[in-house]
Amino acid sequence: MYSLPAHREEYLGIQFDLLSKSQAVQRILRWVAATHTGPHAKAVGCINSRQMLQAYCDSEYCDQINELQMRLIDSSTFLHTARTTGSKLFESVTGAGLFASVLEANRDHRVVKQMHLLSRKNKQLETWQGAIGYLYPEMDCTTCLLDAPQTGTEREEYWLELTLLHTDLLLVILPRSELIQWLAYYQRAMIHTKVCMLLAESDSVEIENCVLLKKHQFAPNSRKNWSSLLWQQLIH
Repeated sequence: MYSLPAHREEYLGIQFDLLSKSQAVQRILRWVAATHTGPHAKAVGCINSRQMLQAYCDSEYCDQINELQMRLIDSSTFLHTARTTGSKLFESVTGAGLFASVLEANRDHRVVKQMHLLSRKNKQLETWQGAIGYLYPEMDCTTCLLDAPQTGTEREEYWLELTLLHTDLLLVILPRSELIQWLAYYQRAMIHTKVCMLLAESDSVEIENCVLLKKHQFAPNSRKNWSSLLWQQLIH
């Protein structure tokens, strides 16, 4: 387990940047097209609420928190991104605009050919699989119902099975209370996927969203033009 440094600020290493919609949409579209390649393109996720982010920082699952840099983007940006890409079916799903942008960016790169969709609800799996099949018929989409035991070694064994999963894009939809634990597990297990996205179950879109990226993907002093530098790093 990572030991906490004397200075908490050094340990957290997190900055919040609230971007305007136009800036966010432009940077998201550039970023999603780049995250499918490069040696450090694994730890990517979408998480709801600033409170949850703080809970993650304060929890026991913080081995790699000093390697993460997080940028805060409001949920309306995601919905606007979904609308601009023509993905009308995703407008009612929190965070789905970012997912739609990933697939839209992939149309030019053709790197993401297979994806796995994980959720606890059959109906949710069916809805998403239907939308993906309609909008992206070329995508090989496999669904998986998450019914892991809540506690004990059986739960750990269940998650361990997922380490055998090989896919281009992993989309996980879980209750907000479980996403922190799942993200921590994902970082430890190193599931074989190019991109991993985590979406919180919610009926409301009035929630702040966070995008997580490995800090070492960025060159020093790259806070102002992080998307262009990330792009340059990952396409080479």
